[in-house]
Amino acid sequence: MSTRILSDFNLLIPSTVDEALDILDRLRDKVTVISGGTDVLVAMKFNFENENAMSLAKLSGLDGLSFDAQKGLRVGSKTTIAQLLDSPDVKKYYPAIWEAAVTFATPQIRNTATLVGNLLRGSPAGDGSCAVYALGGSLVFTSKEGEREVDIDDLWVGYATTARKPNELALELRIPAPSAGNINAFKRLTRVNEDLA
Repeated sequence: MSTRILSDFNLLIPSTVDEALDILDRLRDKVTVISGGTDVLVAMKFNFENENAMSLAKLSGLDGLSFDAQKGLRVGSKTTIAQLLDSPDVKKYYPAIWEAAVTFATPQIRNTATLVGNLLRGSPAGDGSCAVYALGGSLVFTSKEGEREVDIDDLWVGYATTARKPNELALELRIPAPSAGNINAFKRLTRVNEDLA
């Protein structure tokens, strides 16, 4: 168990998306956005250098998911991994995402972590990232300049670096509807002692 203490920071809790966009527009890269916060909280104990953190906890309309046979799956940026597991549509039409969610960390983390946050962490090796990449999703961002959609192929520009602009807020993940005969799956392969790096 870690006994490290969190770094000092200012916690900003906007009540609306417009308030959040005002904060992002004003502070840009001087604020870290937190939804589930599972990775950010760990970073705060070690090398967190940002003095501001903005929680999405009070923002409505960013959680939940919906499926449409023509439009596909939409996953709000505050939707937890546990919510994906509870969705019969995800299990039936997107088993790769559902299976990735099953193997995702511990139940406590699944109840807090978000799929969008996993993508924005900037590691293409994340379980959620691999499944979404294989299915060809995209992220929708909003800012004071308007909305834009970024294809998953263009999201990661370097390790721990994404195409999200400092003044943008992620709204949702979109995954296309599966085509007829489409089969997708996810299997985590872990290294064992005898494996070579």
